[in-house]
Amino acid sequence: MKKLNFGCGVDIRECHDYVDIQERKNITKSFDFNEFLLKDIRKILRELTLKWICPQRYIMERKIFPEIRNKKVLLIGVADYTSDYPERLKNNELWSIDINPLVDEFGAENHIIGDAVKIDQYFDMILLT
Repeated sequence: MKKLNFGCGVDIRECHDYVDIQERKNITKSFDFNEFLLKDIRKILRELTLKWICPQRYIMERKIFPEIRNKKVLLIGVADYTSDYPERLKNNELWSIDINPLVDEFGAENHIIGDAVKIDQYFDMILLT
């Protein structure tokens, strides 16, 4: 069995598998440790922020979202912190609306750029995010 060397840099030895951010000869797997760690740090910070700074969002994401199934749902207002809502609500027909065209990337696949006041009431549930 070979030894595993993470972040080997230029320290290449025989009988090892190497994992490093660099892509070059003798590196077994190229992997960005910083991106991996940043995802974990972001997740931890989001949990702390939700629970202690935005308790209403914590309740919505952790208590309400898991109970929503097989509904036609409209999210009103999207931002970077709602980008994972389509995945969290994947068992529903999800729509989103925001008047700002610059945030459409954070919305659902069925995203409307427009004024929520003008939307017809064809949804089982509307979440103001």
